[in-house]
Amino acid sequence: MGTITTILFLAAEPSDFAQIRLGEEVREIEDMLRMSKLRDRFRIEKRFAVRAQDLAQALLDLQPQIVHFSGHGSEKGICLENAAGEASTARPEAVARLFKQFPNQISCVVLNACQSERQAKAIAPHVGYVVGTRKNIGLRAAIAFSKGFYQALGSGKGIPECVEMGRTQIGLEGIREQTTPVLIKGSGGKPLDVRPVSHIPIIVGMGCSDDEFKAMSRDAVDALSDYDFSEDRYRRQYNIDLTDLSVHRHEWLPTNAGDWKELALSSRTIVGKAGRQISGAKVFHFFLRAPITLTIGLGASIGTKYEVIFHHHQPGGHSNYIPLIDVSGGQGAHLLRTRPAGRPKYIRVTGAAKAKGVVYAAIALAPSEPAPVKALARSDGASYVEIRSIFGKVIPADADWTLLARELNMTLLDILATGDCTELHLFTSAPMPLTFAMGMALDTRPPVVVHHWFAPENKYAEVLRLNELGTGKA
Repeated sequence: MGTITTILFLAAEPSDFAQIRLGEEVREIEDMLRMSKLRDRFRIEKRFAVRAQDLAQALLDLQPQIVHFSGHGSEKGICLENAAGEASTARPEAVARLFKQFPNQISCVVLNACQSERQAKAIAPHVGYVVGTRKNIGLRAAIAFSKGFYQALGSGKGIPECVEMGRTQIGLEGIREQTTPVLIKGSGGKPLDVRPVSHIPIIVGMGCSDDEFKAMSRDAVDALSDYDFSEDRYRRQYNIDLTDLSVHRHEWLPTNAGDWKELALSSRTIVGKAGRQISGAKVFHFFLRAPITLTIGLGASIGTKYEVIFHHHQPGGHSNYIPLIDVSGGQGAHLLRTRPAGRPKYIRVTGAAKAKGVVYAAIALAPSEPAPVKALARSDGASYVEIRSIFGKVIPADADWTLLARELNMTLLDILATGDCTELHLFTSAPMPLTFAMGMALDTRPPVVVHHWFAPENKYAEVLRLNELGTGKA
């Protein structure tokens, strides 16, 4: 599993031109990808009898990374269809202007049509790569090129290697048109990475016995069976054992301030080491059993640099864990720092508009209420902000947890961004997926202080200052 690459296959076969069996080409492409080791990384969307407005609409709706056009062409441009199904030539300048509207999106355009090099050069400034043809290309050569290109793509090769494999396939089929396809490197677009994604568990267990931690680790491995994780393969290939990806403490709470900081930094240490040893694209899966205040520090120590999936303990499934917050692929964990559209759907905030100076934020998103923070803020002369969810004390598993996390994070980031807040103090009662995601969004730059409720002493105490965790080497 990993980021899905969308391939948009566009075909036009005007009625006043010779028919060229475009259905055969797309079947060959689908077969090559279906048989590849990375078949789950691709999605093909097909559009036939394409008119000019269909081309624009498909790019808007599907946001593809690869666009493949199959049909007729000439030096004047590629041939689309009009309302009557007859040929309508799209001029290179017009098509280039369309692709210009999608910066940083399209990795590659394949123009598998005759004499499409001029069109390819016009598009190139706006995408990563373009494949065109320097002269007329025969039907058999066009299909052979597609077979080789997508066979290579499905094995994780880069675009230049895919083009070379397409040319090679033309030759293997005894067709003397290997030099007809031409690759043009563009100056826009988005790099395409379809290499296999390594899914890496990070397991933090506090306040549990050896047997309990072993059971927790087994559940984590079971959860990653859906992501093709193999302990043996990681041990053989990268010399990494599950113990290298884990933190285990028998005691529930750290005993002193130094221990809190050391444990908060442990996730960055493990993630950094694994990131250096394991090559290619990576997604880190977090399985935590720890004080929620510590999970804020764990999240802050890694920030939004990595792609992350947070699993929540929920007995009853095949692994006793369910993924609740997934920021892998797309924008990655940076999504946690982006503002959702519209008004907050899941949270209700009071006091944020008047927050200034030292701000005490009571985050009440779990069954156990944070101890009276409002009175504490009043006695300390601090501003008071309260954040609650619309669900009351229990957030259902089928809610959009990533959206909820973004709403929570942006509330806190907005308070810090005004410049009126000199220090933000967090008093938190919330599920661990949200506190970890909150820490990731806050990271280690702002002046944020985390407080823990110590029941025996019946009081809050400062346990972490996020800006003291530093950015360090990950």
